[in-house]
Amino acid sequence: MSPFFILNNLHFSLELIGALAFLTVAWLAMDACILRCTGSTVLRLAGFLSLALYQGIHALALSSDIALFASHAALIVGLVALVLNLIAEAPVRRPEFKAILVLPAFAPLVLPVTLVATLGYGLVCLLSFRQYHREQKVAILPLAIAFFFLTLGAAASLAHHGDSLHVLWILGHLFEAAGFLALGWWVWKYLERRIREEMLIVFAATTLTMAIAVSLTFSSILAHRIEAEVRERLGTNTRVLDFAIQRLSAEALAKTRLAALDEALGHALVGNDFVALEEAAERIREAEGLDFLALVSEGGDVLLRADAPTERGENIGESAPVSSALGGSAAVAIAPGGIEGFAIRAASPIVSRDENTKIVGALLAGFSLDNALVESIERLTGLDLSIYAGDVRVATTLRERGSDARSVGVKETNTAVLERVLAAREATTLRT
Repeated sequence: MSPFFILNNLHFSLELIGALAFLTVAWLAMDACILRCTGSTVLRLAGFLSLALYQGIHALALSSDIALFASHAALIVGLVALVLNLIAEAPVRRPEFKAILVLPAFAPLVLPVTLVATLGYGLVCLLSFRQYHREQKVAILPLAIAFFFLTLGAAASLAHHGDSLHVLWILGHLFEAAGFLALGWWVWKYLERRIREEMLIVFAATTLTMAIAVSLTFSSILAHRIEAEVRERLGTNTRVLDFAIQRLSAEALAKTRLAALDEALGHALVGNDFVALEEAAERIREAEGLDFLALVSEGGDVLLRADAPTERGENIGESAPVSSALGGSAAVAIAPGGIEGFAIRAASPIVSRDENTKIVGALLAGFSLDNALVESIERLTGLDLSIYAGDVRVATTLRERGSDARSVGVKETNTAVLERVLAAREATTLRT
């Protein structure tokens, strides 16, 4: 399972727990507001309610400008309300200021808003700690600690630019988790005295935590099963291509052996009757469904190509299948070379009865490993696939970006492929 999947699931769970923590504090603030409605209690209620709204939207990872404006506006409003609440509870001289609010597209504002949020968290932390230090309010210390960690988390987010695999992204979420734990502890100290009245909150928190845990567990199991199934299917479909190539190799070898027994070929080779050779070669190629067919002299020179009559004279006596055929044994090989390119080549000796069963040449035929072959396999498996000659792609169903041209001629640079497949000759499945 990919780190991206795990981290984003953890991000969703953490932000949802944070929303629940802020909502719980807002609930307690609402109780206080009902008992004694003052400007300070209203600000506290509005502040934590706005932060709960921000965490909830942030957990959903919505990307539209409206959602981003709404969530970060809730964040700023919540922090400002909490700062004003702490100032109202410990009166200080309030400076006057004027501001103009401009709402452009949200993307350029991410960094400034995050910076403002960091300062807001830090200011709430300082005012809370100041109130604890001056008035010895021990109960407010966990709040200061919670916003201290939230300040560190917001500060870390200034540098990771939304990259969920960045170490600062992970560190920022760890600080957030610590902040939410401290906030939860602060809430719990209040709930201890009212555990019966607030049992609903406890059950809701427990249920949500269990739901998140179960969701993450089943998501992980499902992801592992999907990955295992995909790997198995990929292996099976890769073997389909391998079996297809093995079948074509056996078919090419059998057809060349059978075609080499044609007495007309031996007579034509001995008599240098090229008209008869051409007729026989074309007849055999069409009858057997071969992609290419060539007749080779006993010296290894190409006398005739049924698929390309003008291409002749090339000496291919050193190639493995032809060399073996001229030595008396039929052979097949998969290799690049000649005008056929990367192909399955089978060769069988042509024996003339007129020359006391002497080998007078060889018949070379086979199938091209080209785009037509991979397209036929794609229709069977539904997968994109490629054939490589060594580390160079020679046939593929992939297209060049923005074009219908095949993406061939690309050199493979993946170290795992080079080491496991080409060097060690092992079948392997990679995650990229």
